[in-house]
Amino acid sequence: MNVAFSDLALTFSRLMERVLTTLPPNQDVYLYGSFRTKLDKEIAAYIQENRVVRNTAKNNTLGRIINQTGDGLSLKDLTTLSGFKTQMPLHCDCCTNEDDCRFLRPELSDGTAKCGSCWKHSTMCTFKNMPSQLANELRAFRHFCAHVPCHKCWTEEKDCDNNREQCDACTEAGVVCEREACAWFLEPRDDSLCEPDCDKAHYDDGHEKVVHHPRDDSGSNVRRVARQKARESIK
Repeated sequence: MNVAFSDLALTFSRLMERVLTTLPPNQDVYLYGSFRTKLDKEIAAYIQENRVVRNTAKNNTLGRIINQTGDGLSLKDLTTLSGFKTQMPLHCDCCTNEDDCRFLRPELSDGTAKCGSCWKHSTMCTFKNMPSQLANELRAFRHFCAHVPCHKCWTEEKDCDNNREQCDACTEAGVVCEREACAWFLEPRDDSLCEPDCDKAHYDDGHEKVVHHPRDDSGSNVRRVARQKARESIK
């Protein structure tokens, strides 16, 4: 990657945001709403007991939940849920042991890529020291590729399987599987100026049929809609 070292924190953080919020295969339920309710109750109890401001209570509460309960998983175990395997150590810059670098399970996350230790110590969770080889392994792993719904799945509001050559829905319908190019198509996805959760194609996503004519005005990315509904539904 032709990226200055000073830019690697942002580049790898965008990659890890995608990895950390990708649900494992065959799991299509986001539980952020119910988790947020539990979290708010525990933050309120922490504030009352320790007489601290909310931000301090939130950081300490999240740190404890992630590091000490089943709501957190080590980064390596989390990626393994999706079938990813690597011999290289997987942890953020602040952690020295991959077993201690734990994050919220993806179905509970609001998209914040931050481990429990970084929450507890109110520090940024960065990955600028991640070897480029490991970043490329994560980026090339099909399940962690950015979700780019094809025109057909977008219009019919179906969950596109993101197959780079031809998604199953288009194969069954006998149509060409087309995906809209991002305005920053020629920029590497994780280095681009587009929004972090961009769902249009970049050249390094590897999709075979990328077009510049836009998707229909009607339609939606159902994965994005599901995540948004989970954020809004406090049960």
